[in-house]
Amino acid sequence: MRKFLLFCVCSVLENPQICYTYDEREAGKGANEVISFLPNFLANRNIPTPDIRIPADNCAGQNKNKSVIWYLLWRVITKRLKRVELKFMIKGHNHRIVDSGIGQTKRQLRRSDVFGLEHWEEVINQSAAVYQAKIVNGNDVYDWKSGLSQYFRELKDPQ
Repeated sequence: MRKFLLFCVCSVLENPQICYTYDEREAGKGANEVISFLPNFLANRNIPTPDIRIPADNCAGQNKNKSVIWYLLWRVITKRLKRVELKFMIKGHNHRIVDSGIGQTKRQLRRSDVFGLEHWEEVINQSAAVYQAKIVNGNDVYDWKSGLSQYFRELKDPQ
């Protein structure tokens, strides 16, 4: 059985919600994948703004990862963004828009037989009018962790 992965990003100021989807054999679910999809999302916003606010869950492997923070800092340092607020939700929080979208997609999936990545793309697009699936592959994922580590240092735990 093949597994298709999903990483969704949205702006509360505009539609659609972009759902990056890919085969697990192409890429994983780590910081490099998250960082690789963010430039595409930020470049294709309908409402370009120099400031962004990102509510993130407390998933250490994807969001709190030092590489994601380094990437956001790099965007500010290189003047691609003016200001970034990264907000981590408290335990038991509500993920709001993105999680409700993923929930709707999963409900649609349970009612569908998916035979390939292109069919999975159709399921995502049909799950709600504002969802737009974007198929990506391993070539769309870059090793941001290695590239950014040349310019940033890891903070040491003060304990």
